[in-house]
Amino acid sequence: MRYHRLLLAAAIAIPTIASAQADPAGMQDMQEMQSYLRVMRANVAAIQFAPEKERWDANIVLWTIRLENTGTLTAAQLKEMNVALGRVNTNVSRLIEPEEKERWLANRDLWNTIVNSGGMPAHEAAAFVRANLAIITANVGRIADADEKERWTANLNLWKAFLMM
Repeated sequence: MRYHRLLLAAAIAIPTIASAQADPAGMQDMQEMQSYLRVMRANVAAIQFAPEKERWDANIVLWTIRLENTGTLTAAQLKEMNVALGRVNTNVSRLIEPEEKERWLANRDLWNTIVNSGGMPAHEAAAFVRANLAIITANVGRIADADEKERWTANLNLWKAFLMM
């Protein structure tokens, strides 16, 4: 009888322990990414200028779809991302300020790479991805407005964490 209890306890405990240890870094990365997204959402909620809010809302939709779904995305998810990306494209084409336009174009190009490859950038796109990430990184360092810098820093941190997965 005691042997059966021990066996039952092991049968319950071992899978639990194994699943907790299976991907602690991945789980931590996902929690960190969700934290960045929460910062971005809270910041974007306070934006008053409609075109900027529209860009950021679309960017949040893109991040939300990507983070809520692992691996290759479904056709429906990619279609939803394409709709949001279309809003970004239309909106960014109207930007006048060169620094802001540079950030958004690099961000848009990263999203295009993700959407066109089914949810994760193809290995062949690594140099392109690094170049666009470098553009955003350098550009974010030059942002003077604290709110703008906060949301772009959250976006940049999301990209870095996502691309390191």
